[in-house]
Amino acid sequence: MAEQEFNRVVEELKELGIVSNLDTTILAIYADAYANYVKITEQLKNEPLTIEYTNKAGATNIIENPLVKTQMKYIDVIMKCSTKLGLSVSDRLKLVVPKQEEKVDEFAEEFGDI
Repeated sequence: MAEQEFNRVVEELKELGIVSNLDTTILAIYADAYANYVKITEQLKNEPLTIEYTNKAGATNIIENPLVKTQMKYIDVIMKCSTKLGLSVSDRLKLVVPKQEEKVDEFAEEFGDI
């Protein structure tokens, strides 16, 4: 799942012209978090969002399923990586993409097209 997401995002970013080899680490972190988020979300479909917990004193309380907290941690990583990679329109607008400099042919400037 992580590899598929990695490749999907790379292709999307290539089309936009905003990806380089320097992005591979953050892409890998994003893809790994995404794959884990999907797994946790699938697990939560079969479990309640709250569970009974009995503390050391013997009192039973209703608490949030620990998987929800884990899911939220992966969401946080996904959102941070998404911002750095420019995966949303608003994030892309904040990116500064260096423009390719045109090479100046000094000889052609000096002598024209003799």
